[in-house]
Amino acid sequence: MFNKISIRLALMFTAFVVLLLLLNGAIFLSADIRSLRQGNDGRLLHEGQRILTGIETTPPDQWPAVIGSRSRDRARIVDPQGHVLYTSDLLNLAPFIPTQSEFLDMDIQGEEYRLLTIPIVQRGVGLGYLQLADHTMMDITDLQGRIDRFLFASALISILTFFIGLFLAKRSLRPAEESMQRLEQFTQDASHELRTPLTILGTSIDLALKTQNYREGLISAKDDLNRLSFLTERLLELARIEKLMLQRSRIDLSDLISSCLEEYRPLAEEKGVEIKHALLSGVIVMGDATLLHHLIGNLMSNAVKFTESKGTVTVTLTRNVFKVSDTGVGISPAALPHIFDRFYRADQSRGSEGYGLGLALVKRIADMHKWNIHVESKEGKGTQFTVSFHAEKTKEQEVAAETSAP
Repeated sequence: MFNKISIRLALMFTAFVVLLLLLNGAIFLSADIRSLRQGNDGRLLHEGQRILTGIETTPPDQWPAVIGSRSRDRARIVDPQGHVLYTSDLLNLAPFIPTQSEFLDMDIQGEEYRLLTIPIVQRGVGLGYLQLADHTMMDITDLQGRIDRFLFASALISILTFFIGLFLAKRSLRPAEESMQRLEQFTQDASHELRTPLTILGTSIDLALKTQNYREGLISAKDDLNRLSFLTERLLELARIEKLMLQRSRIDLSDLISSCLEEYRPLAEEKGVEIKHALLSGVIVMGDATLLHHLIGNLMSNAVKFTESKGTVTVTLTRNVFKVSDTGVGISPAALPHIFDRFYRADQSRGSEGYGLGLALVKRIADMHKWNIHVESKEGKGTQFTVSFHAEKTKEQEVAAETSAP
């Protein structure tokens, strides 16, 4: 679908550029014709002024000699009454039309000519008119050559424009295409994951109805509903994060991690798991506090969940690195590349609890913040998640930097 949209947008963009090219070509061709015409008029006027200078100082019977051989085949001299004193064969075919304008367009035997008429005056007395003619049309060969070159250049530009437009359209539509793919994948995964607990729930109810052991059936159905509710909440979290815009602000990551530690300490004590921490204070980052709380909480929840009694969870924070490590069951080498995939559960290494969405949320949040997350694990020895980020300068560091600046 998106390929068709990209091609359609590229064609529309190309059609628009071709239209601009044709408009631009018409404007420049018109300007060339006008410029050529003005140049021809200028040369014709210059030639007429040269002849007129000679005529004004020469007796009328010598005027034809003043015209010269170069202009004689397209010149005419007429007296004030319109009688022809001299004419070339060309202008002999055209009537004399008195005009107030210097230039006049005239058709002579099917060809367009530009006719210049200049009054002949000696000592303030009008003695007649000098007329010179010249072609007004461009050379058809030159015009055709210009058109051919323009069309060839336009075709090349149009082809280049199409491919550039196609590239830009695909690049612009890529986020929408990726979003659509994520939505389709999410829908398929959600449908698949919801089908199982719904089937189990229906089975529990059917069994209760058949055996009439309603209490046991209702308890089983309630457990199924709780699992279904948990899965639905996780799916909604994932859906919200997919369309969420980051609300960036300066966050004290040290305080945020400390707060999460206190939240999960009761769970760890209940399981007999010790939580150790070494946190650098005053680590400031730009990010979304709610989403980062999700990231930290999911990592700590997993660490506590998969660490057995008398095990240890260690949380460390340096200026640009946050680590959560445990002494739990670990992750198998085969499962390690897939733990950030949605709905992936490494049954043999991390147990069968959960729905494989927690770490997918963690990875998505890290990507949204342009942070890097890395995992190392050995079966039976534990797992370590490392999150790398870029910390901001604290106000004290900014003041110190300004003070030390020369």
